[in-house]
Amino acid sequence: MTSTVFAVFPGLPPELRQKIWRDSLPERRPTLYAYKGGCWRPRQLTESDRDYDPQDPEPQLRFDFYHDLLDAVEIKTCLVHVNHEACQVTLAWAREQGMQVRRHQEGSPPWLAQPANPKLDVLYVDHDRWDEFSTEAYDRIYKPGRYEKMVDVDQRLRYIAVPESFLAEEDAIALACNFFGSCLSTLYIIRGPMPDFRATSENGQLHSHWEIEPDQGAWYWDWDRGAFEVVDSQFLTKTHQDIKKACQESVQSLIGKRVYHLTVRSAVVVRIS
Repeated sequence: MTSTVFAVFPGLPPELRQKIWRDSLPERRPTLYAYKGGCWRPRQLTESDRDYDPQDPEPQLRFDFYHDLLDAVEIKTCLVHVNHEACQVTLAWAREQGMQVRRHQEGSPPWLAQPANPKLDVLYVDHDRWDEFSTEAYDRIYKPGRYEKMVDVDQRLRYIAVPESFLAEEDAIALACNFFGSCLSTLYIIRGPMPDFRATSENGQLHSHWEIEPDQGAWYWDWDRGAFEVVDSQFLTKTHQDIKKACQESVQSLIGKRVYHLTVRSAVVVRIS
């Protein structure tokens, strides 16, 4: 029988052991984060903001979407339980990745909490919460005392995922762009089982870890041609046919909304931990 024990490992130089531990840690991949209310917050513009108007003496407010207010995701790795050296390498790696290290109490095993990165991660919005999501900031704008001020909404959300039932909405693709304009880079249509973001049993403040696996091929919006270009795909499922139909129905609306770039892709979600 072949032994799986690397008996000489403890005798390796510390630098080499630490490199082996480090190389065994997972690569950061696009992760799903569940939308929740309260992430839109007002912020007063300053001279460093590109939308700031120096000619306007009134306070200028903008509602920004704060990804750091989304519930963090728990990243599980067995290395925190192997030995002290492996745990320390893991914690250093986690902090470099921008993760938070949490413990129940001093001396207890650590939990790794990964906050959302808006340049990489995907915001998942349930179909039944889309209206809340897309109108929350504007509903807050019209509160007394704010309507008179110059108020804008930061629409720079790049990656959004919705369940395939969203395609049943009239002009669904254009509806997704109605709020985000040309800032939305990719709209993922999730087919198959939907993610269950219920908090992990060990820590009620963290969500389970889900990643997105895009299908081959995509629909790319070509502004110059006023049409979607289908790239590298053989679409066979009902979801793919529904996406094709939704894209075709949204062409005129996208032209009218001056959407210059957009990618629509189907995908499945995979639970990591």
